Amino acid sequence: KAVEILAEICRSFGSKDPIKSVVSTLKDTQQNQLDAMVESKPNPSKPKVADSWAFDPAHASITAESVQQELEEEENSKAAAEAASRGPVDLLKALDSNAEYKAKVAHTKWSEIVAGLNLLISLAGSPNPYKLQRGGDRDAYKELVVSLKKLLSHSHYSVASHSMKCLAVLFEGV
Repeated sequence: KAVEILAEICRSFGSKDPIKSVVSTLKDTQQNQLDAMVESKPNPSKPKVADSWAFDPAHASITAESVQQELEEEENSKAAAEAASRGPVDLLKALDSNAEYKAKVAHTKWSEIVAGLNLLISLAGSPNPYKLQRGGDRDAYKELVVSLKKLLSHSHYSVASHSMKCLAVLFEGV
């Protein structure tokens, strides 16, 4: 079977030169068999049905970039449909009723601040935020954004990165 495949490769290239390193490792009988196969049928075989799609002109315009773009568009449309189907959450009310968030964010230890920011992310709907409910207190929302913006300049990178995640979750939910 391997000699048949080599013969087909030789036919498609028109010579044995492209695979001469492989042909040189064959036994004499295998080389004679290969020569006989190539001489008996000098033209390459037509692709089988399973492989014929690759040679179909309709598929010639398909590229890796076009497939990737199509997949990204599909993923974006699914994410948009999922976001539209979520119900609104009153984040400010949830934060006001949660004393743990306020205590952790006001803490001086970076790990406690990060825990508070993770709590905010979970209240807002985890990594896929819910829509924020309209009609809330604009000043309280502004205070929240300003406090998160201040944490962006915190000396510990984890606090700054979690603060950025919180802002992203808030802005995506607007």
